[in-house]
Amino acid sequence: MEAFVSRAVSAARDRYQARIILHAPASAAAGRVPPAYGTVEPIDDATCLLRTGADWLGGLAVYVALIGFDFEVLEPPELIDQVRVLADRFSRATLTS
Repeated sequence: MEAFVSRAVSAARDRYQARIILHAPASAAAGRVPPAYGTVEPIDDATCLLRTGADWLGGLAVYVALIGFDFEVLEPPELIDQVRVLADRFSRATLTS
């Protein structure tokens, strides 16, 4: 019930709804994702599904990266594009002369 309420509140509050696979057990990810920021559902012993949302895709992309696990964005497509843009930007930021 708590997960349903959290998703409903996020859907009403946030412009973008995201589904993201985290490469971590649900028990590990749940400790890093406060209920107000999303829900974590187990997929198997090594991965879980994060449902979260935000009004700003850049902030959402950085937030997911800072959770601390490898991840795959399933949706929305705009978030996939934003992650690619940030990956390129971060890559360029580490180039040395």
